[in-house]
Amino acid sequence: MNLFQTLRNVQDDYLTYVRTFQRFQNARIRDWVMERIEHGTLLWKPPFVQLSRPFAPGDTLETAAEQEPEAPPADQLTREDLHLVCWEYVWS
Repeated sequence: MNLFQTLRNVQDDYLTYVRTFQRFQNARIRDWVMERIEHGTLLWKPPFVQLSRPFAPGDTLETAAEQEPEAPPADQLTREDLHLVCWEYVWS
């Protein structure tokens, strides 16, 4: 699969969709929108590739929660608790 060709296909399909439902009564607004669409600056940003280092496999959330003395049981963790438990576990 060519990612850039796939991106271009999706953008072309979306552009077709946008053009079919936008009806402008003001010609100046229509021209402004169409000009920016044609230059690629209105509907999407340019593609980018991001490389991230893979994470090493680790223990389960339950194990991390058990090793943190003030953490609630893993099935009762809130989003904030999860962040704190994982942060503490990683850096301990």
